[in-house]
Amino acid sequence: MHGLLPKRIDWLGNEHDQTYAQVCQSFSHVGPNHLLELCRRLGPLVDKEVPTNVQGVHSLLGAGRQSILRRKEDIIRKLHREHYVVRQNKRPRLFPHDIAHPPNNVPLLLGREFTGAIDTQSATPAKLYSRVQLFCRTLGHLSAVYCVLFDRTGQYIFTGADDLLIKIWSVVTGRLLATLRGASAEIADIAVSCDNTLLAAGSCDKIVRVWCLRTTAPIAVLTGHGGTITSINFCPADRGSVRYLASTSSDGSVSFWEYVTEPGQTPKFFPRPHKFNEKIRPGQAQMLCASFSPGGSFMATGCADHHVRVYAMFGQEGPERILEQEAHSDRVDSIQWANTGLRFISGSKDGSALIWRYEKQEWRTVRLRMSCRLEGASTATAEELSQKLKVTMVTWSRDDRYLITAVSDFSIKIWDSSTGILHKELRGHEGEAFVLEPHPFDPNVLLSAGHDGRLLIWDMAKGEVMKSFLNFIDGQGHGAVFDAKWNPSGSTIAATDSHGHLSIYGIGPSESFKKLPKAIFFHTDYRPLIRDAHHHVLDEQTQLAPHLMPPPFLVDSEGNPYPPNMQRLVPGRENLKDDQLVPTVVVNANGEQEIVAGVERTRSNIDQMIAELAQQQERQRNRPRSSTTAAVAAASAAVPSTSTAPPNSDHSYTSRTPHTAHSRPLLVASGSGNSPRASVTPEPESGEAADDVPEDGDTVNLSTEATASESLPGFSRRHNYRTRANRTTNGTRERVREGASDGTRERSRRVVRRVVSTDEDEQVDVEVEERRSSRRTSPRDNDTGDEEETQTRGSSSSSSSEYSDWTAEAGVNLEPPKRTRKKPANEAEEGEGSQPGPKKRRGPIPKAGSGGLDRIPESFRPSEWLSSVVPRRQPFYPQMGDEVIYFRQGLFFYYVDAINQKKLFELNPRSLPWSSQTIREQELVKIIGIKYEIKPPRLCCLKLGLMDPATGVLTGESFILKYHDVADVLDFLVLKQNYDLAIQRNWQPGDRFRSIIDDLWWEGQLETREPYQAQCPDSMFLCYRIRWDNDEVDRVSPWDLEKIDLERRPTGPGTGVPVIPSEIAMTLYQPRAEDWPPGGDRDSECDRISAGLSQVMGLAIAEPFVAPVDLNLYPSYAYVVEYPMDLSTIKARLENRFYRRVTAVQYDVRYVYTNACKFNEPKSDIVRSASIISDLCLEIIRNRDSVDATALYHQLVEKYKIRDEGADENAAGAGPSKSGVSTKRNGSAPNTPNTPAALSWKQQCKDLIDTLCQSEDAGPFREPVSILDVPDYLQVIDHPMDLGTVREQLQVSNYATPMDFAKDVRLIFENSKKYNTLKKSRIFAMTVRLSASFEEHIRGILASYKHRKSSDSKSRC
Repeated sequence: MHGLLPKRIDWLGNEHDQTYAQVCQSFSHVGPNHLLELCRRLGPLVDKEVPTNVQGVHSLLGAGRQSILRRKEDIIRKLHREHYVVRQNKRPRLFPHDIAHPPNNVPLLLGREFTGAIDTQSATPAKLYSRVQLFCRTLGHLSAVYCVLFDRTGQYIFTGADDLLIKIWSVVTGRLLATLRGASAEIADIAVSCDNTLLAAGSCDKIVRVWCLRTTAPIAVLTGHGGTITSINFCPADRGSVRYLASTSSDGSVSFWEYVTEPGQTPKFFPRPHKFNEKIRPGQAQMLCASFSPGGSFMATGCADHHVRVYAMFGQEGPERILEQEAHSDRVDSIQWANTGLRFISGSKDGSALIWRYEKQEWRTVRLRMSCRLEGASTATAEELSQKLKVTMVTWSRDDRYLITAVSDFSIKIWDSSTGILHKELRGHEGEAFVLEPHPFDPNVLLSAGHDGRLLIWDMAKGEVMKSFLNFIDGQGHGAVFDAKWNPSGSTIAATDSHGHLSIYGIGPSESFKKLPKAIFFHTDYRPLIRDAHHHVLDEQTQLAPHLMPPPFLVDSEGNPYPPNMQRLVPGRENLKDDQLVPTVVVNANGEQEIVAGVERTRSNIDQMIAELAQQQERQRNRPRSSTTAAVAAASAAVPSTSTAPPNSDHSYTSRTPHTAHSRPLLVASGSGNSPRASVTPEPESGEAADDVPEDGDTVNLSTEATASESLPGFSRRHNYRTRANRTTNGTRERVREGASDGTRERSRRVVRRVVSTDEDEQVDVEVEERRSSRRTSPRDNDTGDEEETQTRGSSSSSSSEYSDWTAEAGVNLEPPKRTRKKPANEAEEGEGSQPGPKKRRGPIPKAGSGGLDRIPESFRPSEWLSSVVPRRQPFYPQMGDEVIYFRQGLFFYYVDAINQKKLFELNPRSLPWSSQTIREQELVKIIGIKYEIKPPRLCCLKLGLMDPATGVLTGESFILKYHDVADVLDFLVLKQNYDLAIQRNWQPGDRFRSIIDDLWWEGQLETREPYQAQCPDSMFLCYRIRWDNDEVDRVSPWDLEKIDLERRPTGPGTGVPVIPSEIAMTLYQPRAEDWPPGGDRDSECDRISAGLSQVMGLAIAEPFVAPVDLNLYPSYAYVVEYPMDLSTIKARLENRFYRRVTAVQYDVRYVYTNACKFNEPKSDIVRSASIISDLCLEIIRNRDSVDATALYHQLVEKYKIRDEGADENAAGAGPSKSGVSTKRNGSAPNTPNTPAALSWKQQCKDLIDTLCQSEDAGPFREPVSILDVPDYLQVIDHPMDLGTVREQLQVSNYATPMDFAKDVRLIFENSKKYNTLKKSRIFAMTVRLSASFEEHIRGILASYKHRKSSDSKSRC
């Protein structure tokens, strides 16, 4: 025996040897897998104490962290000498993420002795970032700032905001260096080129602008998108001198703009991009996000149609799409490539994220579900299980080891990027986080920020917050943080918020920031601009391009200039004398302050010679050249067209000579100089003294030559220098809360004038942008960027005050829809003086359409369909009393599909007619109500009453249908007369027919009759399968077919025959006797009414209503009046026999008065005139005897005078009225006695409500949401609330405690956040700001109330 077997011990303690058989007999309970089971039992027990490297793998023979005997001391990672001396790609290796003690500088210096220089970044421990502090918080914008970015050197910060401005700041001192103007809508995204020479910005005006970072000069204006720009990215790769700028848009397109860079030359952008239009596919296709791979060979995009697409940048013919996959069940709004390799992550609103890998010639995915919980975590509650989680942001750790996702439950989840297993869950935010920024080189450091105003720096290895900041704004609560970035060195953080602030955080001393004022603006930031047809801009006052203007003055948010010592913070003013730093401020004709004096500078001899030569050439011309023409011609010569240029244009700005342009160098490419100072301040150009170059490293070399302000003929220069309230713009990243009451905002008013060039008599469109305060209401956000939303709603209703119901009692007394009267706002009139004309009232007037007919978007212009005066069979024009056949197939499979494919607006399936009641595929209905809405587009809202097909009597049931004419969409409403005639013809297979298409007769033959869809066997919609003579097969409906005229046949097969007027008349509606009582003679009645209207149109009082309103003079009319109507249009319709019955004529006449009331003040002279004209026309229609319009007019005027005098007497004799007992709201406590304490908190709450209502952000919340404007609001919100209702409840003492008051106010903000789902929207920013301000003020009221209650209870005891 070799001593391997255990010995047997007897009862005396003596040992005896055993054979193997005896041992097996003694331990018969030990099986052959006993050791394996022992390992399985011991492994999990040891794992709880000390985790292994490879989870789930246990071995008795393992070593290190896999040993079954491992201890905690054995798993501590220690750094050995090789970690300090090894270099990879001339850089030190990253240290293990789980080391116990970070390295100090001693071993790092030791490693340098062996291998040379070391990157100082590697010597920075993670705990150093716990010392980050706030350097400064500067107010630099008047609206929310959604974009912040560092340049490639980390010395400059770029901010893009909703006030249409992009600003450049110094990281070292926090100074404002330059403002980039030109955008006409909110800035959506900005990007810096990889060589640090260009800055690109996309905005909601569908334009991409590119600037030079060295001179701040505009390089290109790129127009090619039809929707809001959602992302901008420069491609990191290049093909020689060819590079790409990629942009995505809400119109569903991706554009790759090619440009060429040559040494020493301005980059040249090509006019047409490589464009991929993904909107041709069914459903929504708004491009929401994009990201380039590290090498720039691929770009991935996320889309609202749930697809992820990947484009290869360098195909045979340029960029090409290589992947298109619907991998998510909801919109994909966040996407990010890994730092290395072919991997990226996509995040979706469906609550999942996907890791995409390119392996074995295909893309493979790993799904991360946000509902996943950590192992050992508590079981989810029922409320947590019912909550639908969404991914708000995704990113990678610096070493790509982990994926980080922000979730809508306020958590941040860290995932293993290789396995997709949840690694950690971080909680520290009290709201949704939309900013995730990994540290530039430390893989364990993460920056997060959100709408709760918190900015957190995380240690991901420990799962702890190293530093926390709350963006608290005095008097306004916390401000939501919208964006934040690390600088490339990882030592500075820049963050922007909802209130327009830029916050800079960093490590080290902050003395250089202490001298900065709290608000920094240039006095030229919000001055009006002149725009030409190619979207190039000039400053209106100086008529210079913004980058060529002299150095501006520094002002605060109210427009007040700072003292001279502060003016030296402006680049170009550092070394000026004190008297040159004091601006001249005057009060203009509008009572507003305006800076008119600049800093003068002695011009050089060469400049004077050029000026004299220009004057000599000017005197030699045959006709004088105006200052405006000279300015525009100079701008055109210096800045060629890039947006709407002909095909041979280059879409780029050409370089100007040094003598005609002010040099404004700002940034250069990284590495172009030997030091940061050398890369910022260039050498002086010829003709300039060397001492003119500022010594400060972050200054901008600006010319201080002042240009005299020349007035532009035809332009009204309102004001160039404004207070903050007047400067606040009304740009909307996303529409304001649907149904919200009007809010005061600034909007741009653009006036277009024609300027004739003196050289070639060219006409140039020049546009002056002017800010005006206006009332507006915007509909609800949708997920389509800046595209407007509308609803086609169907609902069952037996009666509606909003429609003109067709009843037997109504007869011919039908009226347009009634309008709810509201107290008019005091606003400036569009016209001048007291001349009668349309005056501006509050209404849904978007900013984009203000100023001039050319500037009114197509969707807001009166449609040709609704303004037509010539009757046509198609498209169907609805008129009151029409009996029509409604085809559900046409609405669902043609109209609804067209709306979804073309993304005209988003349809709510629950709002369609068949969702609320049973409607067959084919119904006989009668139009019993008509009204119009502007969403846009301009919708016709029909109230359709169901009829009994057997008796032709209304059944009492009805539904509402909203629609508009869409190209290539068949009519789904067909006149019953045309339908009956088509059925009587009884077309059979084999019959020959002809049909009108594009004003030509085309012939064909019927092949078969079969239902268009099997589920609608009785529907006649598209029930015939036909073959045209050109051998094309198609489907038509019976009413599309006409009998062939043997005398008018086509000359050859497949050709058409022009339609003559008599043939068109035969296809139109033939009036019945009851349509034109008493005799049913439409021709005589139309002639009689037309003659009477001619007399009315000759009256002086009718002059404003004779012709359509001139939209060039009153552009806001297109946004306020849904159905424009005038006397000349009515007369033309009568002459062309457009009306099918007399009630349709009366309906249009009444709309003349309705429109005047809607657009003008209720008691204005023009409304009174409209009422007289309307009554006069109606009397002419009713009275079939010969009527003298002039005599009847004088009779009506006398009646109006008597009525007005009686109304004045009643108003004078009426005494003050007392309101009755007010109804308490449900659940409110009874009125409390007016004790001093009660009066105190009530008065404080009233003052608070007044303060909130006066805020700029309170506009959407002052009045209840209009259900007419927002039909689906009550489907989302259960308990609507607004500030006006809260104020009324306070006035009638319906709140027992301030807690009840606070509950209702908070409900307002909760409803807004619930209804407006897009967080990066203006309405959401307004909600966040107003809510934070309320919480800041209500805190003291509640504390005071509780203190008084506590004191009262103690005194009673």
